[in-house]
Amino acid sequence: MAQLIPEDIPAQIGPYRLRSYLGDGGVGSVFYAEQREPVRREVALKVLRASEVSADSIRRLYKEQRALALMSHHNITQVYDAGELPDGRPFIVMEYIPGGPITEFCDRCHFSAAQRVRLFLQVCRAIQHAHEKGVIHRDLKPHNVLAFLQDGAPVVKVIDFGLGKASEGMEGEETIGTLEGALPGAPQYLSPEQLTGDREATDTRADVYSLGVILYELIAGALPDDYERAPFRYIQRACSGDFPPPSRRWRKDPERLAAIAASRGVTVKAWRKQTRGALDWIISQTLEVDVDRRCQSAAQLDLWLQHYLDDKPIQGMTISWPQRLESSIAKYRAGRGAFLGAVAALALAALGLGWSWTSARDAEARLAQNQRESAIARLETEALTELLRAAASGAEEPAAALARAEREAVADNPNAQAALHQALAEAYWSLGSQAAAESHARAALSLREQFHGPDHPETRALRQRLGLAAGSKSP
Repeated sequence: MAQLIPEDIPAQIGPYRLRSYLGDGGVGSVFYAEQREPVRREVALKVLRASEVSADSIRRLYKEQRALALMSHHNITQVYDAGELPDGRPFIVMEYIPGGPITEFCDRCHFSAAQRVRLFLQVCRAIQHAHEKGVIHRDLKPHNVLAFLQDGAPVVKVIDFGLGKASEGMEGEETIGTLEGALPGAPQYLSPEQLTGDREATDTRADVYSLGVILYELIAGALPDDYERAPFRYIQRACSGDFPPPSRRWRKDPERLAAIAASRGVTVKAWRKQTRGALDWIISQTLEVDVDRRCQSAAQLDLWLQHYLDDKPIQGMTISWPQRLESSIAKYRAGRGAFLGAVAALALAALGLGWSWTSARDAEARLAQNQRESAIARLETEALTELLRAAASGAEEPAAALARAEREAVADNPNAQAALHQALAEAYWSLGSQAAAESHARAALSLREQFHGPDHPETRALRQRLGLAAGSKSP
């Protein structure tokens, strides 16, 4: 498709014969080309676009070349050569990658969740290598993570470091790619600190966040929210940490969930089992708004995912007790999955173990300000936990157990009452008891509004969370 090659770019650049246009990356256009000498091979040739010519853009393309030259990893595209066109515009000659975005590749191959995670480990290792070399990518997205089959095995290559940033390890340089005040990369994959322009907080953990969004998309079959339809809402939810876990992404769309499960060769029940628990937790850690609470490195993400694949415990995983409870009961009580989901939801909410809509900072502030109430709630939580352990043994039917939880685990303060109603709402939704769930949802929101006020971040987060869960307007 030679007609796609602009007239201002020669068809022959040294030993490289341009054949077709591949796409744009950073400030340059990328072309498929053939190298004739001293070796014959396919290459990708990136040239600075004429419309982007400036001292800054030229400097950035040179810096991308230097960044690629610093790295030597089989999952990062290699740089072969560099030079200038007759008009002075720089170009880079790189390894040609025949694949497409990792998400499309996995869908096309009908990969299971485990196969997707195994392939994604290659991405983690490539980014960890870049970070160790002092380079932050800053524009990780599926179109910059290409996958293809090599000798029958799936392989990943990370490309386009044109918007990268050098950390302290790379010759003391700062930016490789972003104009002052500009937003780097695709917004739907950027970290909250990138979206808000907090340059001081943007470090290697911004790449970890982007990795989390890609992994979310690989597992759930879509971004955490509909960016194309409502980009402003998407960015708001990203900056508030309000995305649902992958296992709950399609709660309102059972047809789409069924299609996604089928494309992975499993039933909906099996897909939920694969996703719920460890994968949900791992992805939630990569999408933490607070960088200090976020998964701290691509290497740590790699380790967690390897433990998931090997069915090993993950250090620091806050939902390990409900998982162990569910696993042990499943051995003896087949067919009680809905109740176990209710137990897990109720235990998690009552114990305060890592729901995305509860801010850790708010929780710490409430603990400092309301020590007496927290102590009471803690005692009641312990009693509720014991009740759930007994109920989960199978001695009672799920609905009867939850009804007894309502009678016996009564709180005398608004915070604990709200937590209980909130937990019971989730439990009844898990059982399909819509009326009971909505009743508890309204009670929880009313108590939160009385205690915190209607504009408190926790009240707003709960209103939105319960509204989404109920599949209707806020209670």
